Amino acid sequence: MFLPVSVAEFTEQLLTRFRPIIREEIIAERTAELMQKFISQKEACEMFQPKISRVTLNKWCNDGLLKDYRLGARIYLKYGEVLQAAKHLSRYKKSPQGTASQA
Repeated sequence: MFLPVSVAEFTEQLLTRFRPIIREEIIAERTAELMQKFISQKEACEMFQPKISRVTLNKWCNDGLLKDYRLGARIYLKYGEVLQAAKHLSRYKKSPQGTASQA
């Protein structure tokens, strides 16, 4: 045996050292995927407290605050772009749960 510790101890040391790094990488990857996720207009409206109307959402898209993505007759928005736009709106701010809320 080349190591002064047992295989089980060595394995546990590796897991202890690398588990937080792996966890951070998984969280970063999931966050990146979430930010690119397409959501419906209804889901986007419900991200705000109080909930905004589709008319308001469409106005924001027409004004260039949000970019909409069309697939046939359906309209989608990117989750991350909705959160980013909420930062620039004076009335709404991002809440701790990852949704936007009224300031």
